[in-house]
Amino acid sequence: MKNENEYKNIIHDIGYDPFFVHYNCAEQVHIYRSYSCTTENPKLVIDATGSGNFLKLGLVKTKFIFLYEALVYDRQKNQNFTVINMISERHCNIAISNWLLKWTSTDVIKPKETVCDNSVALLSAIVKSFTQYSSLQDYVKVCADLLTNEITQTSYFVPKCFVKVDFAHFIKICSRWTPIKTVPRSVKEIVLRSIGLLIKSQSIVELRSLLLSMFVVFLNETAGICLRTRQETPCETHKKKILEATSCGFIEFEQQFNDAIPLAESEDEARTLLDELYENQNEGLGNFENPFKAWADSIYNDSESLVKEGSTINPLYIPDLVPILIKIMKFLPLWSGVMIPIFGYGDEISSSAAVESSFRKLKTVTFKHISLPTELEYFLETHITSLKGAALIRMPSNINVLSSPTVELNQCNYGNEHSSSSFDCTGQNQWPDKTLNIIENNNNDDEWSSLRLIEDNQKSPSALYVVRDTEVFINEESDYIQENEDCENPCINDQESKARESWNRKSNKERKSNSYLVPNP
Repeated sequence: MKNENEYKNIIHDIGYDPFFVHYNCAEQVHIYRSYSCTTENPKLVIDATGSGNFLKLGLVKTKFIFLYEALVYDRQKNQNFTVINMISERHCNIAISNWLLKWTSTDVIKPKETVCDNSVALLSAIVKSFTQYSSLQDYVKVCADLLTNEITQTSYFVPKCFVKVDFAHFIKICSRWTPIKTVPRSVKEIVLRSIGLLIKSQSIVELRSLLLSMFVVFLNETAGICLRTRQETPCETHKKKILEATSCGFIEFEQQFNDAIPLAESEDEARTLLDELYENQNEGLGNFENPFKAWADSIYNDSESLVKEGSTINPLYIPDLVPILIKIMKFLPLWSGVMIPIFGYGDEISSSAAVESSFRKLKTVTFKHISLPTELEYFLETHITSLKGAALIRMPSNINVLSSPTVELNQCNYGNEHSSSSFDCTGQNQWPDKTLNIIENNNNDDEWSSLRLIEDNQKSPSALYVVRDTEVFINEESDYIQENEDCENPCINDQESKARESWNRKSNKERKSNSYLVPNP
């Protein structure tokens, strides 16, 4: 299937044991390039969905097979489009980073912001692929140094990509904590609202104050008036602070929080499998030294000195919750907004709802006439056809004035002999007056009238050039370069990542043997 003309430039990499396949079409690459040149901070949303093991005659034939998807939600145009996909039995950070790095080698601009769920493998792969750091631990440590001003915000060490965890997934994890399941619903809501304020906060000072209040309230069994000093106990003071913050300071955030709670309480088989897998991955993270965990431990030590005996019972007494809160602080820069002032961009509440919606559409619309699970080849044929159709529909609204044949030809040969096969155009790297004939059409009544599909070489199925607005068509290379300077994120071909070993064999001179078996002349 990979070698068929229809899928030759769409299916890029295949593995057998364990199985994986990477696929995306040229139209998707074109739309992303156009989007990244018109957006100051390109954003990518990545998620996965899948099913259980496949059995045959009582034997396990496969491991968990997940469909991974990287998607862009264009807020300006209020639309989303899929960028790349992977079907894989492997779910480690090496497999995921290999998939993402293969895509970045196609001369596309790396995203400046990425949102995903709480998968450590996925988070680590994103850090490896889109930042200058090789591990998630290094990324977290650098964020700590930035927040403590040990590294300036203008330094090279500022990560090149802002990695965030989806808000709904994080709230869902918090709602499943064992200590929360045993408390009344009103207490559970106060706890989740307090965590929501931690997510929303963009100040490390504000975070410390709120976290101290939570520790004091959760550790004190009693509140009210202190029996010794006859004054208000610290627990009572901090409890009032939490109740006020979760009511008055929660108004703007309340709608998003209320939308996330039903999602957290809903059960989905594929998502449950993923959560169990991620939970096993997270168990191996407790051994490395984390600056945010040490910071939370110091706050906990301060809160222990504020434990006083009061006159009334504290309904928010949940001591088992404190160690869990300290544990989640390890990834504070990933799930909170504390790094937004450092990067200078990013959403206060990060969401992967767009990719969840894409998965839902895939199951209920694209495959509504097909019983899932199905054969892999049939799945790929249907999904690729759907992706190409969606990309062609969205292409006119995503093309800017730079998306001329000149640009496409230049991008196809951007890396010279190392040009990527995922956007394989067979046209020559010449200017339009030598290779193409532009057809004038003044009919502006139809939305599609501004598009011209011109193919100089009719025998080449890949020679597809899309032209918009022929009046601003660029005829000179210097004009194109001048126009392309407006794009703040120019495509830079990473020659180092594409380098190949060119050695083939030794020369004739090197292959001459001096063995004693060779007779002397």
